[in-house]
Amino acid sequence: MEVVPSTALSYPGSALAYVDDEHFAYIMGNGLRFADATTGKTKTFLWADPRGISAFDCSFKGRSVVVAVKSHPPVIKSYAWPSLELKHTLIGGADLDYDKVVVSRSGERVVSVSTSKNPRLVVWSLPGAGPSDGNAPGSPPTIPDPSGASGVGIMLAEIPVTLSECTAVSINPGDSNMICACGPEGIFFYKLSKVQGAWQLSVTSGDASDLEVPKSEDDESEATSSEEEDEEAEEEEEARRQDELSQTRGHFMACTWAKDNKVYGGNADGTIGCFNAETGELLDQFSFSREMMQMTASISDNEGPVEARIVGMFNTKTDLIVTTSRRLVYWIKIPKFNRIDHYASCYGIADGMPPSRISACACSPTYERFIVGTLDGTIHSDKLTPSEYNSTKPGIMPMTAEFHSGWVLCATTVATAANATEDLMATGGSDGTLRFWFSDSGKFACLRHYKMELEEMAGPSEDLTSVPVTMLATQPGHPVVAVGLASGQLSIVYVHAEEVQGSSKFVMSVLPLALLPLYAQPVTHLEFHPTKPWLAVGSADEGLLYVVDCSPTASFKVIASIECSVAAGRIAAICWYADKLLVSTANDGVVRGYVMPEGPVEDLVAVEPTPPVCEFPTPRHPSGFSSLIAHQPKGAPAPTGLWLSAVTGKGIGYAAPVEGLVEAVAGETLSLEVLNEASDHQKGVSCMAVSPLNDLVLSGGLDGRVSLWSVGDRGATKMAHLQCHSSAVVSVSFTGDTRAAISVALDGSVLLHSVKHKEGKTKPRPFSTAAAFLGVARKRGAAPSAALNQPLPLSTDTWKDEVARSASESQAMNAQAQLSTQRNAVAELAKQLQGLLQANNSAPDIEKMDRDEFVIDLTRRDATVEANKAQAAKVRSENQANDAVRDLVTTRIRNQCVDTMEVQAQEVHALQKAHCIVANFPIRKLDGKEAAKTDRLKRLRVLELRQLRHAGVVGSNVWPGRRNEIPDDISWIVNEGQLAPRIDVVASLKESRAESKKKGGEGGEEKPAAAAKGEKDDATEDGEEDAHEGE
Repeated sequence: MEVVPSTALSYPGSALAYVDDEHFAYIMGNGLRFADATTGKTKTFLWADPRGISAFDCSFKGRSVVVAVKSHPPVIKSYAWPSLELKHTLIGGADLDYDKVVVSRSGERVVSVSTSKNPRLVVWSLPGAGPSDGNAPGSPPTIPDPSGASGVGIMLAEIPVTLSECTAVSINPGDSNMICACGPEGIFFYKLSKVQGAWQLSVTSGDASDLEVPKSEDDESEATSSEEEDEEAEEEEEARRQDELSQTRGHFMACTWAKDNKVYGGNADGTIGCFNAETGELLDQFSFSREMMQMTASISDNEGPVEARIVGMFNTKTDLIVTTSRRLVYWIKIPKFNRIDHYASCYGIADGMPPSRISACACSPTYERFIVGTLDGTIHSDKLTPSEYNSTKPGIMPMTAEFHSGWVLCATTVATAANATEDLMATGGSDGTLRFWFSDSGKFACLRHYKMELEEMAGPSEDLTSVPVTMLATQPGHPVVAVGLASGQLSIVYVHAEEVQGSSKFVMSVLPLALLPLYAQPVTHLEFHPTKPWLAVGSADEGLLYVVDCSPTASFKVIASIECSVAAGRIAAICWYADKLLVSTANDGVVRGYVMPEGPVEDLVAVEPTPPVCEFPTPRHPSGFSSLIAHQPKGAPAPTGLWLSAVTGKGIGYAAPVEGLVEAVAGETLSLEVLNEASDHQKGVSCMAVSPLNDLVLSGGLDGRVSLWSVGDRGATKMAHLQCHSSAVVSVSFTGDTRAAISVALDGSVLLHSVKHKEGKTKPRPFSTAAAFLGVARKRGAAPSAALNQPLPLSTDTWKDEVARSASESQAMNAQAQLSTQRNAVAELAKQLQGLLQANNSAPDIEKMDRDEFVIDLTRRDATVEANKAQAAKVRSENQANDAVRDLVTTRIRNQCVDTMEVQAQEVHALQKAHCIVANFPIRKLDGKEAAKTDRLKRLRVLELRQLRHAGVVGSNVWPGRRNEIPDDISWIVNEGQLAPRIDVVASLKESRAESKKKGGEGGEEKPAAAAKGEKDDATEDGEEDAHEGE
């Protein structure tokens, strides 16, 4: 038997290269895939060293393919096209892997660049592939090829490079002695020449200091506003910005040669420079980023600004074609190099949106077509000079192939209708799509996209997020596929093949059957029972197993649940054994068996956790097994053992359990008898699949190898193996007729294999016989508006939560029913008691009973009375405490606000007129010092008024003018002493006396006797005032 890869079902976004005008190549897994440039159909594969391929290139004129192999030490191999016969082997150009390798247009020169360790650029000559260079004096000696190849390449020259990463390297098509390489450190031009008979390399650095830095409108507005800021801060910011721009200015992403030793190089800023490769001089430049922003403003509104990062470039006689990392391809007119002529977009994603980023591009040898690949798994091809494109609207590039966007995580096979000629292969990926492919041709059949709407997003479909598909399983004999999702939900779909009238073709469609929210973590295990409609579902992180009845009449109900112990750890693998036994392994390395319950389960609450009936310790693999297969030979009534594989082992092993497995007592510890072990995987086995007739096993390893085994009662024999993946294999599966198989690896490769049997015969292809599922599918999911066709619910309860809620609701309903019964009985008793009370009231006094005698529950009565008393005492205590607080507050307010006032403030409000208020003048009580001071001032005022009264005559000079201030009737002032006195009375008297003396002296008149007497009285009063002031 033999396993031969027939086609690939993925594109991992790797480099592309045309091998001739009809075919292109890219790295797939551990080798190269060659496909038709028009249809995308696989032509052939080229497999290299087990570690894979780091770089490759093709020569059209030389009819060769050059591959940098990840061997130890790394080598470069040259193969003839299309025979893929090994022609040359190049050794010694790198210590670790090669970054880039290119071959000249004629195929006689090879240039390699390695930057990992001892960075250098090496030029090789391939004898017989083109113009011979010969073994010139001083050339390195020829190194024999350890693999026994027919020819050995000659290392002409090498030179150290200053590149930390080589983003592109190119050989001048017109002169293979001229080489260009670029990276983050700049763009460099190398020239190969003979000096005194020996080949030498010289290098010239491209001058990128004058490349323009593109500015957007935001930069210009920011520069305008920054003029008002501090000059020092502005200078520091400008210096930092210039430093960043200088780094991106010199970071070149792609380069291509033109006539007259000119080179076009594009940097990370989106600026393209035209350089003289002889001198490194910058001849011309094009601000690609600014032009692109203007052209794509209308199509970038919903996606943010369009990036200007350049992926690749190549030129024709009239145009420089530039591919950008976003999604657009541009044609720039040369040699004027001043405008974008037209541009195109790479559409082709299933929902109509363009891919997010172009990852690679290549031009056909005759410059008629070019091809681009995206990180969304699409490949597009178009004419090099499309006449229908223009500069106002982007053209749409035709799509050659479309695969999963991102990682492919699982795969399985599906049996289709009886009259269909092919089975289907199903793959699930991180992009949320479930894709179906025809097993023989590898053509796309149909898909289903799982999406979930986020809370903060609105309803449009483009705002939905994809839910990764983590696990797949197919029900034997039926086109029913179980889909495990990263959201913890289980989706079950029906694959319908409808024959087109008048032809032998079929139209495939996917109809949903059910959606079960089982876990909060991703679904990691799915396994259908071989003969019963049971599906075992597991989540490794949650340690829970469920069994779902997938018969058309069971409504896809959970019939059993299994909870693994915390000590067991994560669930590693599950499989069915015999009719009712489910076998699982965990991280503790113990194999456990669980017997399924009999009879239908009508209520979710009835599903109780199922305990294990047996346990098998496996000391040889204490870390657990990665996969399990129950082995049942042809014609045997029941399985005879288990095929187990472990990540710590190097192969698969067959173990037979002891007798009485199904009849074992629950919790009983048994043992496994290891009968046979087979080894073929150096790093351990990661997955296994068994053929429908249990005679073949396909295993995938962590080393990327896929092996085919023939299994029997006592052992396994390796029939074939293929090192087709460069990373761990995560899923393998057979078709129903075992003519084909599929393998999925973490390197992004998905390969469809053809299984060739020695006798040249294949097993009869099983087909679907379940017509009942089609009716259920059409009823539930045929209409686009059906609930199962809507986006997945954002947050749903798991099955365990639903069971707990159902149990709680059931318990609450039972309690409510019991309470209602008791209340009815109490109501009836109350009715009877009320009748007795009425009869007692109407009875004679001698016959009346005391009312307390009607109390039935005396203990409850006494307790109620005591409780009421305690409650009354508590309320009374609280009221007293509240009253005490209020009294304290009242006393403090009275002491501080009422008792301190001699006259309290009062207001009178008018009832007939609004805002009419009359208020009195409140008077505050005076303390001891204030009262003494006030009394003293009153006494001084009395003296002042007495002087005024004794003055008598109008012309008196005693306190002149003061009497005029006193009203005629001042007896109440004199008696009460309420008139406010002058602050300094003594000073006032002295001033008045001095003024009067001055007037008397000037007149020279003799004073009258009354006046003399007044002066005497004044003197007496002055003495009294002085004495009073002294007091």
